[in-house]
Order: sequence, then structure tokens, then C-alpha cells
Amino acid sequence: MSTPSPGYGQQPQQHSPQQPQQPQQHGTPPPAGYGAPAAHGGGSPVPPGYGAPVPGPSQQGPQATIDLTVQGSVMMRSFVPPTIWVNGHVLTPKYGQRDVPVPAGPVRVDVECQWMRKYGQASLSFTAQPGQTVPVFYAAPAHQFTTGAIGHTKQKHKGMGFVWGILGVALALIVFAVVLPFALG
Repeated sequence: MSTPSPGYGQQPQQHSPQQPQQPQQHGTPPPAGYGAPAAHGGGSPVPPGYGAPVPGPSQQGPQATIDLTVQGSVMMRSFVPPTIWVNGHVLTPKYGQRDVPVPAGPVRVDVECQWMRKYGQASLSFTAQPGQTVPVFYAAPAHQFTTGAIGHTKQKHKGMGFVWGILGVALALIVFAVVLPFALG
């Protein structure tokens, strides 16, 4: 008779000849690295160079809060809100203000946008004291060829000069196309 296959979320255990197999009892946690899917969000990968995420806000100990504001809206910026990582944990992308509980201590907030390519990257590192609320503002750029702006005060959207320049050239071409026939005719 064969042994039953492991349950959902458990991997088969391999035992060396020196260690006798011990049955896992109900209520004991599974071995490290196995179990429910990671809680850092929807299968989104952690950006390169960040390593494994640190334990999330459910960890015991002093807490702080990030008063996070993603400036802009779906109608004014992008239909796809920026992706935000706080200490390696992905937050649900959305515009507007939200409070994010974090463990007191060093905090790193990383943000990036993606449309046809990744753009608008910005990072902010700071130390949050227990009970402190730290304001963080992010402004996505006006186009895909520059970085975003992040800080503790309201930010300006980078790249507006480029956008106004393109619109000015387009308007000049239209005016030139309308005025030139009257001037020559």
C-alpha cells in the first residue's frame, strides 16, 4: 500500500536514514517555505535587488503609519495606476490617499508605472518612529521618458515642459497650415 500524497500547500518530505519520519500533527505549522501563497500580492514579482520581503504589518511590535498619496487620477494620468512596494510588499495599485501600517523602523517605498514599458521609478527611504504618521506623496511623470517624483510633501509631475512643447509644436503646425493658404492666395 502506498503512502498518501501530501495535502494542499505541503511538499513531500524527504528523510535521511539517520532521522526517523515523524508524522505532522494537526495544528503544527508546515515547514518554512511551504503553505499558503505569499501575501505580498497577486503574484507580482519583487523588484530585482530587494531579496525576500520582510514580515508585514501583522508582525508584533511598535507600529507606524504611512499616509500615502498617489497624486493624479485615471482620467488625468494613466488608466493603469502605479505599482507600489513598501518594504518589499506590493500594495494594491490605486490613485488617491490611503494609510499603510508598517513596523516602526527603517521603511523603503518604491514606486513604478508601466504602460508599454516601465517608467516613473522613484524610491524613498526613511525611519518611522513608533506611533508616527509619515506623509509620502508620489507624482507620476507626464510621459514615459522620465522618472517619477516622491517625497514627504506634495510633488510636481515631471515632464510637463516636454508635453507643453509637443502641444505647442502641434498647434503651430495647425495654425501654419490654416494661415499659409490665405497668405499665399
